[in-house]
Amino acid sequence: MKTNYILIAILTFLLINPLVSLTAQEWTLTNPYPTFYDLRGVSFPSPDTGYVVGNNSLFLRTFDGGETWEKLSFPFSGIQINNINFLTNNRGYIASGHTIYATFDAGETWDYSTFAIWGDIRQTYFFNDTIGFAIGDYSIIAKTINSGESWQLISYTSQGEIIFNDIQFTNPETGYIVGQAGFFPPTPVCRRSDDGGDTWTDIEVPGEIDYVRGLAVIGPDEFWIGAGNTFNNPAIGWDAKVYHTTDGGETWTAHNVGISNRLKSGIERIKFFNSYEGRILNANHIYSTFDGGQTWEDRSLFGNENQRWEFESFSWPNHQTCILAGLGPTIIKTADGGITYNSLVQGHTNSLWSIHFTDSIHGCVGGLNSLGTVIYFTNDAGDTWHKAEIDTIPYGSRVFALGFSTPSIGWGAGKGSHLYKTTDGGESWTDTSTGFDYWLRLMSIPDSQNIYLGSTDGYVVKSSDQGNTWVDVSPMIQNHTVEGGFAFPDSITGYIALENNSTGTGKIIKTVNGGSTWENLDYGDTQTLVCMSFADKQTGIISLSNKKLLVTHDGGITWIESEINPPFSITYLKMFDLMTGVASIAGDYLAVTYDGGITFETVYEGFLAWDWVVNFSYFHDVNKGWGCGANGMIMRYDAYTTGIDTEGQNTNENKLESLFFPNPSTGELFILNPNYTSLTIVNMDGKLIKAYENNSGNKIDISGLIPGLYIVTVYSETSIRQQKLIKH
Repeated sequence: MKTNYILIAILTFLLINPLVSLTAQEWTLTNPYPTFYDLRGVSFPSPDTGYVVGNNSLFLRTFDGGETWEKLSFPFSGIQINNINFLTNNRGYIASGHTIYATFDAGETWDYSTFAIWGDIRQTYFFNDTIGFAIGDYSIIAKTINSGESWQLISYTSQGEIIFNDIQFTNPETGYIVGQAGFFPPTPVCRRSDDGGDTWTDIEVPGEIDYVRGLAVIGPDEFWIGAGNTFNNPAIGWDAKVYHTTDGGETWTAHNVGISNRLKSGIERIKFFNSYEGRILNANHIYSTFDGGQTWEDRSLFGNENQRWEFESFSWPNHQTCILAGLGPTIIKTADGGITYNSLVQGHTNSLWSIHFTDSIHGCVGGLNSLGTVIYFTNDAGDTWHKAEIDTIPYGSRVFALGFSTPSIGWGAGKGSHLYKTTDGGESWTDTSTGFDYWLRLMSIPDSQNIYLGSTDGYVVKSSDQGNTWVDVSPMIQNHTVEGGFAFPDSITGYIALENNSTGTGKIIKTVNGGSTWENLDYGDTQTLVCMSFADKQTGIISLSNKKLLVTHDGGITWIESEINPPFSITYLKMFDLMTGVASIAGDYLAVTYDGGITFETVYEGFLAWDWVVNFSYFHDVNKGWGCGANGMIMRYDAYTTGIDTEGQNTNENKLESLFFPNPSTGELFILNPNYTSLTIVNMDGKLIKAYENNSGNKIDISGLIPGLYIVTVYSETSIRQQKLIKH
């Protein structure tokens, strides 16, 4: 009913304000699904219902075993959620920072309790419906006896260095807690309580353990602990170890459960279903026993060339079903007790370092997978991505820059002297060379014949014949690094931003003869540049590290400060023509200019990317752009307009600005592009309502639509355009 009130209010506003044209800007994740954020915790109270959490307050829910996911809001934004613990399908707990969060309606709403403490609360554990514990840094132990309605802090010190990693009880009185004291080096902590957690007694553990990560309590005196460190074994590499006691820690039996990885931590989690059957989690391994630890099966799980797996947590709703979550992002599942594992993440999660689109629907991204160079292409504006064929893939190489001379011919700058070329719009690439042994990772292509490539240490090569031959046009620079811009707006004019390696000050050099000579430009500041864009040889904008934008209309002779107030320095600039351009901060902030950069209007502010460092953008125009970065992240920016006609005045001018008319409509839409190939109508929840092919004609019957707001997408051979529709 609340939604209906909102809809009525919107429609009423439009009716009494007929000249209003609604606009909306949004970023949509197109790869991977359901998220690109690293995941930290997973909890499946039943095989079908589960939850995962991670960076940037990410909270995902599934009701179908992970086939589909729903992103829910969390009370506080911008935090890293490291754990989650659901006791039933609806009741769950999260500990983060100084706060314990509780939900009783499957994450729809949250209650929370905050403590005035240093350090972070790391984990919650419930012995039964009412008795629970929260543990963390600075010896934090909090207890509840009323299902989390209130918590009592029973252990805490602002001076200590003890971190508790896990806690379990075998009955209301007897339990164990494990962790570490200090960091350089750490020492293991293992303690026992026989009074419900009020007091604790230290237990000595084997000296080879640096710190304890996992814990599984079988009975009052029987439990398992895991070593967070690994152990050098010349025969196999590195051992992962767990330790078993049946006398409350008086004596211990060590178990080498399998191979680990030197650069990874040892044991992450331990789960025993009974005295005989147990599972142990490592960053890339699952170790299983079915005979109480006498023998162990080691299953290594590293992912594939499209997805890297690295586990932080696992959840076993029963003996056969396990869901593992971690970095990458990683969500994998077994439903047969560990015989087979399948990824629940759709798409690829490889690190992306470059992006380019030739029009509004055809584009490529480049980066690095476990083997080396990887490139993906799209023919539908990024809705789907396909892996391109590359004839040579040097190990460890990545694509630092992408550019196209024509819609078919494109280039990718890789590691060292590797240069990739495509002649089919990015579907296949061949490894070629410039003939120079420079690490060419910068690219600017002003026209179909000329290509400029650069390195961060100041080398520049160019081709004037579509890459068939190359010449060195490097400027003579010393003690400088190319940083903050590499732009050639035409075949002979170029601008390069430099940073002084000693003083950290900025500098711009310019050529007007294709690199034969270079001159210094004075832009009235010594701040380093972050990025630049030029519409032609005279008109361009530069972004400085002090958040300023400077614009020139005379080739850098004079500069004017733009009217813009971004929260941080602009990281991406694109001038589409002499008057129109965009300024962006990793997608989190977007402003547009229509007067050649003199003034900017902020059109979007949000918080998309957890890490701004590895994030690259490309905008086709002010209404459509894309961003890519770590973990395979590809997002698309769309600016929608309602295209609402002046009431009773469907003029030709208004029609040309829209995709269809009338808008609002009661029964029919007239599509203005006679060459459209297909058309879809979705509701504001993203559900497809109608789909039409071109043979439906230019008149579409929408009389059956429920009154409300919709998004109409019109597809053609060269574009995908969207517009909001109001159905009365």
